[in-house]
Amino acid sequence: MRPGAGRGAAGILLALSIVAPSLARSPAGAASSTLIAGAFAPQSPSEDGPGLPPPAFGSLSATRATADRDDAASGRQTHVLYFVPKDRIDRQLDTSGAIGRSVAAMTDWFQDQAGRHPRLDLTLEGFLDVTFVAGSKPAASYRAASGDTFLDAIASELQQRAGLNSASKRYLVYAEIPGRSTCGEGFWPGRFAAVYLGASSGCGARELAQSPTAGSAGKAEAIAAQEWIHNEGAVPAVAPHACAIGPGHVCTGALALAGLDPEAPDVMFPYINGPLSAKRLDPGRDDYYGHRWPTADVADSPWLE
Repeated sequence: MRPGAGRGAAGILLALSIVAPSLARSPAGAASSTLIAGAFAPQSPSEDGPGLPPPAFGSLSATRATADRDDAASGRQTHVLYFVPKDRIDRQLDTSGAIGRSVAAMTDWFQDQAGRHPRLDLTLEGFLDVTFVAGSKPAASYRAASGDTFLDAIASELQQRAGLNSASKRYLVYAEIPGRSTCGEGFWPGRFAAVYLGASSGCGARELAQSPTAGSAGKAEAIAAQEWIHNEGAVPAVAPHACAIGPGHVCTGALALAGLDPEAPDVMFPYINGPLSAKRLDPGRDDYYGHRWPTADVADSPWLE
């Protein structure tokens, strides 16, 4: 366990690991009062109801914005960012349409799985609003001294230096961070989640969707979806398949390490073992979505529409 300063993210930090079952190891982070490590390498005044299709973005490419633009609607929504530390290559994923396709494919997957999807921050013109943030430090400077985690420092900079700290928004960050075996992180619960684009190749964090559809959703989208769900406080420790080797995930004991786990198709499995298009959202409806237990249920989330 390690303490962390969630600073506006209010939660444990969960990291996503990519290690394939044959190479698997225990997740790098454990729960504390503020942070957990997530997946690893091998509400609204507009009163929008459930069941609405994902937004049809006017365009997936856009001019660069370095601040949150005016919103198409008020209320709770997820704002997307492209974060590049000062020593990393700016691949212009915010303006090329790459991040737009990724987010669209992820939301389309949610729609297929649940008939609902994360409410996104759109511009007045109907475009996905992606903010570019140039980090003030080299990538390694964001790594916590106690382990291979980064989100505490990234979230702090986004809030304090870039002013990205609206209480009605979550922040999904595509970061040019070399996370090694940590594919991404998310506060549990909280408002910041990240995909580490420079993580180990087993993460597949650069395997961004080639079209804005669920069928194209790859490993990058699997990381993004899992970390977004972590922001909901899922998976609760009392869930039937709560994972002892990876808090906040689902697994079946040692079978997770042996590559035989029946929970492996679940998007909340602790290791990135396939694209989001092949993943399921709590297929048994018994751990974190649409379950019958008296615990928090992602199906009730005001961040979905």
